[in-house]
Amino acid sequence: MAFPVTPATLSDFQSIDALTEAEAGIIQCMATLFCNTLLTNIQAISNTTTGGTLENNIEVRAELVKDILCTYACKEISIADLINSIACKLAVDKGLIKSECDCGCDF
Repeated sequence: MAFPVTPATLSDFQSIDALTEAEAGIIQCMATLFCNTLLTNIQAISNTTTGGTLENNIEVRAELVKDILCTYACKEISIADLINSIACKLAVDKGLIKSECDCGCDF
């Protein structure tokens, strides 16, 4: 059963504030997850799990950390693109810039 949806009555600026506050909370949760859970679990990977050698163990751990950090970075690029697009829309709406805004990203 679907729940009724109440339309938001926030202004553009209030929406941006709500978005950035939510994003700050998500970033804090991601940092806590990485530092308190994932990193501990990665450090607990034993040599027998990775093939029995210390070198192989280090490579597996490094690959896991790299994959997690790259995923976090992709998420941050996406939210940065969203915020950049919102800023562009507001600038156009306020007449601060012309009707086109180059909001491209070099990533």
